[in-house]
Amino acid sequence: MPQPERHILEQGLAAWIDQLNQARRAPLFASLSALQAALDGQERAFVAAWAELAWVQEQISTPEHILGSAATKHGEIAEIAEVGLRRAFDVLRQQPPSAVWNATDRLGPADYHISGVAVQSKFINGINSGLKHMLDHAARYPEFGTHDGAYYHIPSDQHAAIQRVLANEPTEFSARTIATIKAQVAELEVSKNRSFSDLVRPAAHTYADVQQGRIQQTLTQHEQRLSAEHQSLKQQIAAEHKKSIEATQAQSAPTLAQLGQVALVGSAVGGGVQITGMVYQKWAREHKSPLQLSAADWQEISVGGLAGAAAGGISAAALYGLTNYSALSAPFAAAVVSAGRGVSSLLHQYQQGSIDLDTLVDLSFVTTAEAGIVALGAALGQSLIPLPILGALVGSVAARLISGLAQQQLTEHAEQLNQRVEAQLQQQLASLNAAQRLRLAHIEADILRIGDLTTAAFDLARNAELLLLASIQLAEAYAVPTDQIIRSSADVDAYMCGPNSG
Repeated sequence: MPQPERHILEQGLAAWIDQLNQARRAPLFASLSALQAALDGQERAFVAAWAELAWVQEQISTPEHILGSAATKHGEIAEIAEVGLRRAFDVLRQQPPSAVWNATDRLGPADYHISGVAVQSKFINGINSGLKHMLDHAARYPEFGTHDGAYYHIPSDQHAAIQRVLANEPTEFSARTIATIKAQVAELEVSKNRSFSDLVRPAAHTYADVQQGRIQQTLTQHEQRLSAEHQSLKQQIAAEHKKSIEATQAQSAPTLAQLGQVALVGSAVGGGVQITGMVYQKWAREHKSPLQLSAADWQEISVGGLAGAAAGGISAAALYGLTNYSALSAPFAAAVVSAGRGVSSLLHQYQQGSIDLDTLVDLSFVTTAEAGIVALGAALGQSLIPLPILGALVGSVAARLISGLAQQQLTEHAEQLNQRVEAQLQQQLASLNAAQRLRLAHIEADILRIGDLTTAAFDLARNAELLLLASIQLAEAYAVPTDQIIRSSADVDAYMCGPNSG
């Protein structure tokens, strides 16, 4: 098969294998996408929650707009802080904000609403004074808290102290104060026909938390809590998606079964293309139709078909390995395989004396250039390839492949050949800028990492060894579990027959 057609065939195989890989990895990509979407959603929730706290900061930064005197402004600050804090943590947990501040009716019976229920906030200095203010409010608004479920908010420290008094627990209060508290609580319960614990609930802050000299410290603590819970929620999201990702990772891993499928299809395609091409050549050159071909012709075509099938299977297996176990994209993997096989063929011709050293070097660069050009065309729809680096890339691939094969097969001329290709490479590098050199270095690193195995895959003098030994080396290099590596013809028979045969 002519070299350009071989490049195109391998690009086609690479594209097909890439589709198989993507289909196999689709569940993993879906799981990872779901995780990323959930994390992105949490990040957006965090930004929105931070904006709610920023609203609190904005409201309290202008004391002249807060109701009351200097001694009573903390009452409205408590309202703003309560609403903003609840909204911030609701939004962070990706729930609808439950609190709404009554900015247009600041002197009405309710200061804000929580989950649609009216709430009156009473941040008064002293428990007795606070209870008296609630009694006055209850008398002024007799419907509040009677049928609509409305309730009062008081400082959390005052609420805890009242609960201790009602439970007859030890407190710092005098007997007279305790009696007064119990009497006020009983009067409030009678006025609304509700228990104290249902009618009066603790706010999110203590009395001291919302004082003008303390509120900034309180907000800083809330910001720290918000950030800590945000990190905790992200960890929960990751934990919730972990099992799904682990399961799909196992399903998306390359398998020997799929490798065998790929190799068989590659063999069928390679053999079919080779036979078709040879039959066409017989017709074009010798004017023989398929019915006119002799037994010798068919024998020649059969041998060529077997060679094409072997090459196609080897190429497909190599492409499967490169696209699954290296950072190479499908077009570039096919280019590496094509170039490796082409250069191996040229080295074989050089060893037989069919070409000289100069021709070997020149044709190696031509072969690699052809592979690179075909890869460039295949990659146009996938990514943008900077053209200035193409020449150096072609030269680099050719240099690495020729040098690697020369060290193994042409020890007598290896140093001379290395010097020639290195000179060619330096000429290409001279035209690159720093960014292009860096990119080329990354590509060369990938080539060096898989180069020896790739060139071994196309040593035409040991195809039989390649089918077993090189595949074992490739599997070991890519850390395939030992018990999953086929090492002998007996292993092949056992694998093909399955566990239930015989």
